[in-house]
Formats: sequence, C-alpha cells, structure tokens
Amino acid sequence: MAGARAPPLGGFRDRFSDLTDATRVSDVIGMINYPSQRRALAGRGVTLIGDAGLVADYLWGVGCGWAFQSAEWLVDATAADLLRRQDLTRPLRRYARRMRRQLGPHHTMISDYATGRPFNALERLLRGRRRAAAPVPVPPPRTTAAGGANTASQPASEPAAEPAAAGGST
Repeated sequence: MAGARAPPLGGFRDRFSDLTDATRVSDVIGMINYPSQRRALAGRGVTLIGDAGLVADYLWGVGCGWAFQSAEWLVDATAADLLRRQDLTRPLRRYARRMRRQLGPHHTMISDYATGRPFNALERLLRGRRRAAAPVPVPPPRTTAAGGANTASQPASEPAAEPAAAGGST
C-alpha cells in the first residue's frame, strides 16, 4: 500500500523492554490516521446513535459508552413527544445539540491524536515526566494465618469476627 508506514515495533519494544524470553506469534497491527467521522444525527426517518453518528479511534475504547449514552440522550429528548405523537423535529435537534456539546470536544481530541501527528511540547513534557517517574512498587499479596490469599477487606493480622450462634443460649 502506497504511503503506508512499517509498524512502530521500536516503540512497542521500548514500552515492554523485558521481552527477551517472549515469542511473537503474529504481526503487530496498528493504524495511523484512523478515519474519525461525524455524521448528521437525524434525517428522514432515521436517527443515529453511537458509532453510527460519531466514529472515533477504537484505541480509546469509547464506542460502547458513547452508544449507550447517546441512546439515553435520544430517549430523554424524544420520549415525551413520542408518547404525545408530536413532531420530533425540535427534540431531535436537542439530541444532536447535546451530542455535539457533550461528546464533540472528546471526539475532537481523539481525532487529533488518531492522525499520528508528533506530540506537541506539552504532550512531550508530560510523556517525559511519566517515563522519568519511579515505578510504583506493588505490595506483596497479604496472606491468612493458614497461608492462603486473604481476600477479606480486613488485614490478615486481625482475625475475622465469629458469626453469632443461631438459637441463643440454653
């Protein structure tokens, strides 16, 4: 494909440096300049929700959330008028305006990153700080007195309270 770039394996290897014993079993697949789109949300007899109206780079994992959220907003905007069998022109405009205002800025940011453009100065600074930060230590799992994993919310050093006996005293 003309103009296609090779997968950025160098960057992948930089992030996961301890892959010495790993075996790659497939190609690393990536996409630069993902085609984000905005469509008219309401037209003749059709209203779009989720990715049908607002397509964003899948890397960010917003598709299902936006679909459910936009469906809720569509119902909120149109339910009363549907029940009264009223014209839906104004409610559908309200829905489209809410989508633009609520999800538009997020979509714009995602679309900007999906172009594969170089980071700007602020993004480079933030990325550099994240790389320079010391790794967060992971505490060892707590164990119970019997040596098993402790899944209770109280520390392993405190014994669990005994349940009350049923039936009372005799």
